[in-house]
Parts: sequence; C-alpha cells; structure tokens
Amino acid sequence: MAFIALLTTRSVHVRVILTIRSDFYETLLPHLEEELRASSFTLARPSQLALLDMVSRPAEVAGLTFEEGLAERIVEEAGTDTGSLALIAYTLDELYEASRARVIQTLTHADYDMLGGVQKVIGTRAEQVFGD
Repeated sequence: MAFIALLTTRSVHVRVILTIRSDFYETLLPHLEEELRASSFTLARPSQLALLDMVSRPAEVAGLTFEEGLAERIVEEAGTDTGSLALIAYTLDELYEASRARVIQTLTHADYDMLGGVQKVIGTRAEQVFGD
C-alpha cells in the first residue's frame, strides 16, 4: 500500500508514468481507480512489425547484429499473444549472453537453436531454478 500511496502523491516537481499490462489492470483498479479513469492511455497489443522494430532497433543502437532472418524468426515464433513481448525480451537477454564470448557480437541462429527457441527458453530457465 505504501507504493500506491507514493504513486498518488501530488507534486509539481514529479510526474509519474505507470505502465500496466492489461492482465494486471483489474488488480490495481480498486487502488488507483480515480487516477486510472482520469488519465489512462491504452496501447494496443503490438503487431508483428512493431515487435520486429522493438527487437531490431535497440540491438542496432547497442552495436549488435542478427544473422539474416533471426529477428523475424524470433518474432514469428513468439506470436502476438499476451506476454509475447516479455518472452521475446527474456529470449533476447539469453541470446545476448550466449553471444558475449565473441568479439563481434552477432546473435546467431545456432545460439538461438541451442537455447531451444522462444518457446523452450523460459522452460529451461524454470527447470534450472527449480533444480537449484
């Protein structure tokens, strides 16, 4: 509740921008109903083209490259269901870690296949955590 109180504190010096996934909206609504009704801006689920931009553009800025077709493959395999962006983000983090040993950081199909692709990477990590 302290976090909610902090979010609703008015200040001329601080503006709060809160992002909420749609599946958590109902949980916060009772606590922030007035604020959410007064100033919400709903974003649609991103298209595959938007997801592709979300994958490739930050990588480009960071100096990373994808092997031909890999970014498209990741987005395609992730789909556009709720949570796909989080799944893509986790997969990219694991893929980046797999590429760190190379001088030129290219994200490769081989590393992606080693991870098991988008659908398996989370399960693999969950098994590791459970095993530990």
